[in-house]
Amino acid sequence: MKVGTDSILLGTWVGTGRVVRALDVGSGCGVIALILAQRTSAAMIDAVEIDRAAAGQAMENFSRSPWSDRLKIVAGPFQDFCAFRQTGDLPYDLIVSNPPWFSAATPARNEARNVARHDHRLTLKEILVASRGLMHSHSRIGLVLPFGSAEICCELARDVDLHLARRTAVRSFSDRSPTRVLLEFSAAALSEEGSFGSLSIYAAPGKYSEEFWALTSSCYLARTPANPLQ
Repeated sequence: MKVGTDSILLGTWVGTGRVVRALDVGSGCGVIALILAQRTSAAMIDAVEIDRAAAGQAMENFSRSPWSDRLKIVAGPFQDFCAFRQTGDLPYDLIVSNPPWFSAATPARNEARNVARHDHRLTLKEILVASRGLMHSHSRIGLVLPFGSAEICCELARDVDLHLARRTAVRSFSDRSPTRVLLEFSAAALSEEGSFGSLSIYAAPGKYSEEFWALTSSCYLARTPANPLQ
C-alpha cells in the first residue's frame, strides 16, 4: 500500500497553479505530498497521517527528498489537526486526499490496513466538512475515489458549498468500465460547468497508455511506457 496508482494519478492530475500552501490528508508514506513538492517551485506542503509507522516513513521520505525544507508531516487524526489549529494559521490553496474507501466491508486482520482502507476513523463527509474550514475563497480540493462514490461525493461537496471543477473517470483499459474517479472541487462558484473527461491506464497488458504516461511519467524512474515493469 506504500505507492499505488491512485496516489500517482491524483498527485499528477490535480491542478497546482498558484499553490503556495497545500495539505495532504491521509498521506500514508507521503507519495502525493512528494509529487506536489516536485510539481511546484516553492509551495509549503503539510501532510497528516494517523498511522504513526506510516507517518514515520513519510518523515524519512521527506527528509531524503530534494524538497525537505518544504514538506512537513503531522502524525495524528485529521480531526485533531483541524481542532488544534491556531487563529492565525493560514488557509490552504490546495487540499488533496486519497481517502479510506470502504464503509461497509469486511475488516482486514491488519489494523493499519483497516485504518487506511476503511472509513470508520475518517469519513468522506468529515474530510469535506473539515477541509472546507481550512480553505479560502479560491481554494480547491482534489480526491481520488471509487467510481461509484462520485455522485455521493458531489452531493456532500454541494452541502458545504464546494463546486465541481473537474472530473475524470479512470479505466484500466479503454474498453472497460471506470473503476476510479478523480474529482476537483472549487470553493469559488464557477461561471461555467466543470470539465469532464476519462483516462485509460493501459493500452495493452503490461503497456501504459500514452495519456497515462504523459500525465505520470515524471514520477517514475527507469521505466518506459512500452514496458512499465522495467
